[in-house]
Amino acid sequence: MREAAEKFEKALTLWRALGDSAGEARVLTDLGRAHDLLDEKQKALDYYNQALPLWRASNDRRRQALVLCLIGSTYDSLRERQKALEYFSQALPLIQLAGDRRAEAETLRNTGLVYETLGEKQKALDSLGEALQLWRAAGERAMEVDALSFMGWISNRIDQKQKAIDYYSQALQISRETGDRRGEADMLGNIGRAYESLGEKQEALGYYVQSLPLFRAMGDRRRESDNLKDIGVIYLSIDRQKAVNYLGRAVRLSAEVAGSAGAALMLREIGTHYDYQLNDKRKAINYYKQSLDLFREVGDRRWEMNLLDQIGMAYAMIGEKRETLNYYHQGLSISRAAGDRPREASFLAFIGNAYSFWGDRGKALEYYLQALQLQRDLGDPLGEARLLYSVGGAYDWLGQKQKALDNLSQALQLSREAGDRNLEAAALLSIGGVRHRLGEKQSARDSYDGVLQIWRDAGDRSNEASALYTIAQTERNLGDLMEARSRIEAALEIVESVRAEIALEQLRTSYFASVNVRRYYEFYIDLLMRLDRQRPSEGHAAEALHASEQARARSLLETLTEARTDIRQGVDAALLRRERVVQLQLNAAAERQARLHNGKHTPQQAEAAKKEVASFADEYR
Repeated sequence: MREAAEKFEKALTLWRALGDSAGEARVLTDLGRAHDLLDEKQKALDYYNQALPLWRASNDRRRQALVLCLIGSTYDSLRERQKALEYFSQALPLIQLAGDRRAEAETLRNTGLVYETLGEKQKALDSLGEALQLWRAAGERAMEVDALSFMGWISNRIDQKQKAIDYYSQALQISRETGDRRGEADMLGNIGRAYESLGEKQEALGYYVQSLPLFRAMGDRRRESDNLKDIGVIYLSIDRQKAVNYLGRAVRLSAEVAGSAGAALMLREIGTHYDYQLNDKRKAINYYKQSLDLFREVGDRRWEMNLLDQIGMAYAMIGEKRETLNYYHQGLSISRAAGDRPREASFLAFIGNAYSFWGDRGKALEYYLQALQLQRDLGDPLGEARLLYSVGGAYDWLGQKQKALDNLSQALQLSREAGDRNLEAAALLSIGGVRHRLGEKQSARDSYDGVLQIWRDAGDRSNEASALYTIAQTERNLGDLMEARSRIEAALEIVESVRAEIALEQLRTSYFASVNVRRYYEFYIDLLMRLDRQRPSEGHAAEALHASEQARARSLLETLTEARTDIRQGVDAALLRRERVVQLQLNAAAERQARLHNGKHTPQQAEAAKKEVASFADEYR
């Protein structure tokens, strides 16, 4: 590629000597691409920006759009996402005027992926949805699968699991129709993981088992080992002996494919499932340590540091301070010996987090400040923003509110420049908390409203509900109970809406627990009782009772569903079908009771609804 770039330079001189602007523009574009491939992004941008005005002067819309897209993609690779969006948005109308549907779809796809990186999930889904329609119209079935796969992945990340499964299922059907066995295997795995995240282990297992022979037939032994691991992890909660069998096969196959390093990676993956899915930190640590030993044998310092990080975190989660700090300090020593300054900064931050976790904010601040200086030396603005956020939090705990605000404000500015909406929301939330504690009521409200807008823009309804809950708490503490009520009711409306979109009751109850909706209801009930004490003649006590009944109905469904999770093996199919019917009837009765309590009703209607729920609950037991 270097030779090609040199030849393009010579050609550029010739075209310029001839005064041929079209030839000059073509070579400048080619030079940009060459330097892009050489990972010389700034040089690539320089050539693209020289080519762009020449294409504009020639009124060649197609080439203008091409260069605008190339500039956008280069900025994306430089993690300057907002600039990437600017150039993609300039390119899109030119492509549409040129009638190039393929280029339009590709630009919409790239725009969607940038929006996803920025945390604006709904905009990402909208752009990808438009691209999908264009691919369908063009009969580009492989690109349909590509768009559906990304849409499923994004939906899964924002807890829209049913939508994710729908997108993946569409992609699966297309892959089967076109004979794309790899696409079929990938989508089966994606659907399985979505069901697994919803707690539907039998459904997940069915999809994982279907994908296993496909990976074998393709001779993809690495993916086969991953698939064996996925099946083994499911069996951990169903049949321990089968779990041991599948996980052992996964480790052995990984060792055959990639030696000790492959076995180490698989052991780490199993540890990760124990850590995050099963929340069994002790077993996770056991697998992590086996993985760590193998990585040390092969001398892989990078993975050694990764495992030291994970072991330290797992120990922190079970409250073992000495072991946590021991493994983090090992990681710090190795990163320093290896001259790996980014990892050194990370371990300094981890140690700071550990001290903060155990309440020693002063010690935490010492390590955060060391890490912050390293991030500044490295010129990593996003890493600097994260450390400023941690420093601000430590100063807040230490009672130094102005220093807290100074650091959090810097974190906010850098996170905005970097396009990290999650960190921006976290910084705004912390600033709101500090302002609230300083008695700056309106400033606190403004910060919290900013957080709310970020999650609304991103289409992240769970975080939107969480932000509304935080605002409701603030308004209650500031004495505005009616505003607090408005906010918490909006939060409850969101979580009930999300819950209603989930098709299976077992998944609905999992959602009810996972987003801690009970905490919202408890706050709402307490708020209504406060309102009743403040305004005793307005019926708020009755509203509190109705809210309590609604929450109890949800809790009952959750308890009954959980009680059945581990006793379904070997049960007669007719009984399972009857259980499902009663389960649906119980759910419908609970929904009717909730709707009744939210509207006008008589005491007799309320009692009848209560008895109906109790009757179905008795049969379900």
